[in-house]
Amino acid sequence: MMIKLEVKLPNITKAFDVQRKLREKDILRSLVNDLKRATPVNTGEASNGWRLGSDSIYNNVEYIEDLNKGSSKQAGPRFIERTVLATGKILPIGKMVSSR
Repeated sequence: MMIKLEVKLPNITKAFDVQRKLREKDILRSLVNDLKRATPVNTGEASNGWRLGSDSIYNNVEYIEDLNKGSSKQAGPRFIERTVLATGKILPIGKMVSSR
């Protein structure tokens, strides 16, 4: 004799996907805060320029690339890359996206 149970499980994949997306947003929010702290401050415009998009982090301040190239002695060159890699949760993909 055999017993057969038919069960319906809630959509576990969907629940995991929602949790994953929430976790990713938490990581990105934390990274935005880290970038704000790492950005050299004169007027505060560049550090306050960090924003979280739907799936990206961006800074539209005109001179952010110059700061990242080392124009300020406060942070030194490539402070953005150093900050991102320091999280240990985001892997480099080989390029930075630039508007220029």
